[in-house]
Amino acid sequence: MIKYIIAVKDGHLRHYKSDWLSHDTIARDNGIDCWNGIVERGLLIDCKPLILECSIASHSQKHYHDKLAFDPSILRAREAETLYAYGRQLKGGD
Repeated sequence: MIKYIIAVKDGHLRHYKSDWLSHDTIARDNGIDCWNGIVERGLLIDCKPLILECSIASHSQKHYHDKLAFDPSILRAREAETLYAYGRQLKGGD
C-alpha cells in the first residue's frame, strides 16, 4: 500500500507518494503546506487509487465508488494511524 498526495506547488498540480511516510510528512519533505497546499490524499492499493480526502468535490464524487471496492479494515487501519499520530481521531481522514 502506497500513500500519495496531489498538491499545488509552483502553480501546478504535482503527485507525490511514499511507502512509509505519512501524508503530512510527504508534504513537508517536498516543501508543501500541509493545510492549504494538498488537494488530495489517498492510498494506492494494487495500483488502484483510494481517495481518503479531496478538496475538489467533483473529483471526489467521480471516484467515490472506488471506496466500495476496498476492504473496510484498510480504512480502520488508517483511522488507527491518525489516532496514534495525532492523539485523537480527525474528521474526514487525516
